[in-house]
Amino acid sequence: MHYIPGTRVVPSSKGTGSGHKTLTQFKAPKKRVGPLLIGREYELWCVRKTPTDTFKYIFKDLSSGDMVDMVFDTMLDGDKWVANIRGEELPDYSKFYN
Repeated sequence: MHYIPGTRVVPSSKGTGSGHKTLTQFKAPKKRVGPLLIGREYELWCVRKTPTDTFKYIFKDLSSGDMVDMVFDTMLDGDKWVANIRGEELPDYSKFYN
């Protein structure tokens, strides 16, 4: 697990326009990346293993306090998704153990 609780993410739409936003776009964002609203700041609240051996990543919307769940087959899938949102690359941990 690379990303730990407390990690913050702000989904964005990459490469769309000049980056200027209107007031209505800030008040009522409608576009999403997965279940997360673009432009909102979220915090990874916790990661839980489910009874079906998948992993539930729970994000807290820092502006509303709402909790948003995402389920991934593996922790690596979850970390890759978070890395993509943050515009980061995950280290290749297998190199450290070989």
